[in-house]
Parts: sequence; structure tokens; C-alpha cells
Amino acid sequence: MLEALIFGASGGFASRVQQMCSELRDICIYRGLDRYPQAHEAVRLLNGYAPQLVFVDFDDIDVGLSLEGVIRSSHPSTAVLAVSSRPRPAIQTAWQTLMPVVIPCPIDEFRQAVQQAVGARGEEKSAPVFTFLPAKAGSGATTTALFVATILSKLAGKKVLVLECDLHAGPISMLFNVQPAHSIVDALEESDRLTDGYWKQLVTNVGGIDVLSSLGPRGVRTVSPWAYQRLLTFVRSRYDLVIGDLPEVVNDATEVVVRSAKAVFVVTSPSTPSLYLAARRRHDLETRGVGTGKIKMVLNRKSRGERIEPPGVYFRKADQVAAIPVDESLVDASEFKLDGVKPETMVECAKIAEFCSGSALLRKPTGFKSAVSSWLHGSERSPELVSQAALR
Repeated sequence: MLEALIFGASGGFASRVQQMCSELRDICIYRGLDRYPQAHEAVRLLNGYAPQLVFVDFDDIDVGLSLEGVIRSSHPSTAVLAVSSRPRPAIQTAWQTLMPVVIPCPIDEFRQAVQQAVGARGEEKSAPVFTFLPAKAGSGATTTALFVATILSKLAGKKVLVLECDLHAGPISMLFNVQPAHSIVDALEESDRLTDGYWKQLVTNVGGIDVLSSLGPRGVRTVSPWAYQRLLTFVRSRYDLVIGDLPEVVNDATEVVVRSAKAVFVVTSPSTPSLYLAARRRHDLETRGVGTGKIKMVLNRKSRGERIEPPGVYFRKADQVAAIPVDESLVDASEFKLDGVKPETMVECAKIAEFCSGSALLRKPTGFKSAVSSWLHGSERSPELVSQAALR
């Protein structure tokens, strides 16, 4: 549950906000004031309840700005959502630009405003998030995500976290041959009480990357979008990059992850059914508010010399970040291993890693394939991908 307070000018305002929050069902209102609090009273309430979000009545802009300043100064981690009963332009404050949401409004618009307000607090000191989404099950998105995460850790020297967001069928524990005591479900259910000490118990370090897999003793639970929001806020201040491994269908909870992502890589094979499903995934992502420019394609299991010219309804050529070849060592692989992997596979995964890092990867003595090291200093690097990533 997302914990919140309401600072309003009237009982009617507090009642309207509470009604909309009750429709969302994932917001717990600790206290709703029917008047504007004085600064000392606002601080006392913030200290006592430690809310994650405060709804502030901006019908009186001067008072609303004053309260926003009190909240930012005393509790900088608390999100502020400006609410008004009449349309207002964006309001520039010393901390951020506030876009008041006008109530009453459609519930989806209200939910989006809440998510943006909470997400903005997590972006002030935050690692970029990159997600991998299969066009269909078995497209190789998980394996690709693990290769990219490993390259980012070994070659780019990044502190990387892999979040397995497929709560029903995530294979990461099997691929790494580990049986973690905790899972991402534990982290989501305890997202409002995460500490650095507890976090060390939750994650499993495998080969230099931290992994939060979906396999755990608690099994599958229903999680809320706010749980993912709180988890992302926590981890983005502690890692250089966050990699999300998603199921093929994005739901209301994982929507938070894709909307927070700097790029969403749709992983697809060259087959016509997979390409059609990739187009559907793209449409679904756009429907959920993911910008078109953030949606990229990774072609997997491409045969040498194979020509693929899908209609424009699929993906533009510029959206393709990498074309991973058919690699017999990865067919029906039950364990994640670098040994035996084709050099061409590593080269293509390194292109994705360079896109994510936003800069050329540094050469380090890591024992990786020699092809990757030579690629890092050769003509096959894609500087246009680096420049694209740096601009986002």
C-alpha cells in the first residue's frame, strides 16, 4: 500500500481525494485535513506518519507552494502531488515542476499522476533501468539480459542489479543453479521497510552481479504497482544500472517498471509469428505510456545471411540494437555459462551493453572472449548507438 496524507483547504477536497484513492485501492490515507496546516503542524504530521506521498490542495497557489516547500525541506523523500478543482498551468517550484491534476478526473489519469509524482522522487538520484521483454515465451530475453548484465559488470565496471519480474515462470534461479532464501516477492512485500542490511539478505550475488530472482519460499503473490515503485526507488539509489527481466505481457504492476525504463528491449526471433507478436508488444507498451523512442528491438537466433524485411508495422531498422546469431550452445540451455558461446553472440550482446552504458566500454583483463575485447577497439563498435543512448 502507498501511504499518504492530504493537506486540503476544505472537507470537500479531502473527501474527493479519499474517494479517488479508494477506487485505486492501493493507497492508504493516514490522515486527511479539511484545512491547510501551519508549517509546524505539517512537519509534526510528516514526522509522525512518514508518508510516501502528500496530496496538496493547489486551489490557493501561494499556500500550496508554501506547503510544498515545507515538505521538501523537512522530508525530501516524500512525493508531492498538486491537486486542484480547476485547470492550472504547470507550476515551477524551487525543487521541481508541478503539474496539478484536476479532480474529479478519470481514474486512469489519477493513477498516472500518482505514479509520476512518486516516480519523480526516485529519479533524483537514480540508476537507469533497462528492461528485456520477449515477443513470446522462449525468445531468449532472459539469457540476453544476463549476458548484457554480465558484460556491464565485467567490461564496464558497473554495479548491476537484475530484477526477475516474471513472478510465475522466471528461470534465472535455474540458469544460475542457485536456490536463494529470498525472492523479489519478499522485496516487494517488504518494499516499505527495506534497509541496506535487509537488502544484503535479499539479493544473491552471482559472478559479480546482484540478482533478485522470482523463485523463493513464499511463492507467487499479487503485488501492487506501488510496491514496484518503492522497490525501484530503493534500488536506483544503490546501483549503477538496473536490468529488468519481464514476462511477455505487461500488467498493471510491471507497467511501473517499463514506464521507468530508459529503454525496453523487445527480444524476438526472425519467425513471422514472433515478429507479429513483437509488434503487439510494441503496441501494448505504447498503450501503457512507454514512449515510442524507448522501445528497441533485439533480433535473436538470426541465421547467417538471413534477410529479414518485415513491413514497417513491426520495427524500423533504426530501432534494432543487435542481431544475435543462432548459437547452438544456447539451445535448450539449462545453465547460464559463457564457455562455448559463439564470439559473435558476445559481440552482439556487447553492443546492447554499450547502448545501456551510454559510452564506449573499457577494456579490462576479464577473461572474456577475445572477440569482445577486439570489438571494443575495432570498427564494429556502433558509435551511433552510444550517442543515441547518451541523449536519452
